[in-house]
Amino acid sequence: MKVLKIDPFTSSQKKLIVKNKIISNYGIKLIPISEGDRNILLEWRNSDFVKQFMVFQDQISEHQHDNWLNHVLHSENDYYFIISNEKVFVGLINVKNIDIKKNEGEVGIFLSKPERVQHNKSINYFNVMLLHSFVWKI
Repeated sequence: MKVLKIDPFTSSQKKLIVKNKIISNYGIKLIPISEGDRNILLEWRNSDFVKQFMVFQDQISEHQHDNWLNHVLHSENDYYFIISNEKVFVGLINVKNIDIKKNEGEVGIFLSKPERVQHNKSINYFNVMLLHSFVWKI
């Protein structure tokens, strides 16, 4: 995959970014999810630490997860990324239900473990900045 470095204030990559590109800046990479991420995403989502912050807090079955993953991988209005900090996968960030005409979308983010939150206090801010640049500045 090609890595695109995005400056959130002067993005010159207009119309060049597609779903399979890595977004990079601030020492963080947002890596588009793929079928190969199936197991780690399910493990994270079913962890007690992550699901306590979710609207749906029940255990997710492999079948439910496969349906969700298939949907988001083929959706034109949903973008999901694994957050990589210093070459370590630390969580997930997404924007879904994007409506370009209204400049709207639903954003979600989680770090995979409590120690990721303690170790990466500013990471969520930078992830949101990168996601914002990707969705609204290009």
